[in-house]
Amino acid sequence: MFEEAYKPPVSDGTGQDRKLLRDAGRLLGEAGWHVKDGKRVNANGEVFEIEFLIADPAMERILSGFVKNLQAIGVQTTIRRIDPGPIRFLVNTHVHPDHTAGNATFAKAGAVLLAREELREGLARQTAADPARLPVITYGMGDPVKFRMNGEVVELIPVRAAHTGGDTMIRFVNADAIMVGDFYRNFGYPFIDTNNGGSLKGALEALELTMKIAGPNTRLIPGHGTFINRTEIVPYRDMILAVQAKVQQLIGQGKTLPEVLAAKVTSPYDAKVPGGLLPAGNAGTSADRFVSMVYAQLKDGH
Repeated sequence: MFEEAYKPPVSDGTGQDRKLLRDAGRLLGEAGWHVKDGKRVNANGEVFEIEFLIADPAMERILSGFVKNLQAIGVQTTIRRIDPGPIRFLVNTHVHPDHTAGNATFAKAGAVLLAREELREGLARQTAADPARLPVITYGMGDPVKFRMNGEVVELIPVRAAHTGGDTMIRFVNADAIMVGDFYRNFGYPFIDTNNGGSLKGALEALELTMKIAGPNTRLIPGHGTFINRTEIVPYRDMILAVQAKVQQLIGQGKTLPEVLAAKVTSPYDAKVPGGLLPAGNAGTSADRFVSMVYAQLKDGH
């Protein structure tokens, strides 16, 4: 019951712990980020960058140690001050806690929460949680919800059941940028949460919609991974279709899920997908979770 008390790492006086830095570097390397010319880059040559956004100048001193350590392992790190004014609107792209857990805090600070009706229903089913976390403005499928502020036109674009059953893309028209949520990711294999209404067919439709509405210079921002443009969606979609076809073939041969997993149908892509072979909860690796989802969807006739 009682474990050894936690002791924070102690540096040599420089604020750096060499062992922890080596461990962090190793984990980044395993995830496909290697050092080249002093910078962490992936297989596509993209640089690993982190930017801390702060409203309080005093935070800069607190964050300086993090910046120093991240830069020591090749992560390009900057600090930028933003408008300290209150956040007026918060949009949930889907129901998962990494996108909704802060709802109550922002709502109590005065932000208006917006989301799909399906997302609100999913949050409402959770027990013993703060009711302030529930979106107060909801919408369904149909035309985008638009609002205008600070010279920008923001469109909330509903997506059919994809990553979950209540997904939304957020398009900043003048900035030519789209937050796509989690139906696309370039860290790990696709995660389609069928327990929360997601579907393989819907994810493919969402990718097609993104390619349709994005221009050649549109910056696409996934929930997990690096910024992309629309041309990078094509190999992602094609990979999903190829894995789907292979799994369908094995199902036609009467293969069970363990047999399909043993066939390693993602092997042609494993070296190209950062984090694809890393653990993904109780489902094994990210690849195993993806293949298991495809298998279940095809067996159910989706």
